[in-house]
Amino acid sequence: MSVVRRFKPKLALTEMMKKTGDISAREALRRAGEALHDLEEGCLGGVDQALEELESQLKAAQPDIERMYTLSSDIVGLCGGLSAEGLDVAARSLCDYLDRVGEGEPFDGRIGAVHVASLRLLHRSDAPSKARAEILDGLAKVVARHRAA
Repeated sequence: MSVVRRFKPKLALTEMMKKTGDISAREALRRAGEALHDLEEGCLGGVDQALEELESQLKAAQPDIERMYTLSSDIVGLCGGLSAEGLDVAARSLCDYLDRVGEGEPFDGRIGAVHVASLRLLHRSDAPSKARAEILDGLAKVVARHRAA
């Protein structure tokens, strides 16, 4: 009769989990959540500053289109750290419009103002998804009407 031999390999992951001083998955998730919260506050502040400057550019006699493009592009980038649904879509729409202006289309401050107003409505808002979709739909209609004119 043969003897049954049991073989239990030592896995690196098992050994790492047994080490003292490491944190649990629950604690790691809690810390990650805190870090994301801190990141979100920084992103919200960045969007606030960009919106203020966009509004001041719209009030200027000669708005700096390149600066406005940079600001709206910054908002798109800041949206990566936010849960503000639709904010990135409105900011990209403004980038698209300013891109066309840079290619020779005349600047219409009203279109810029509609974009910035939409961004304001979407930023720091508790609006439900349906309301956000309506804001974006209205913005898209205004842009389409302007392009057709």
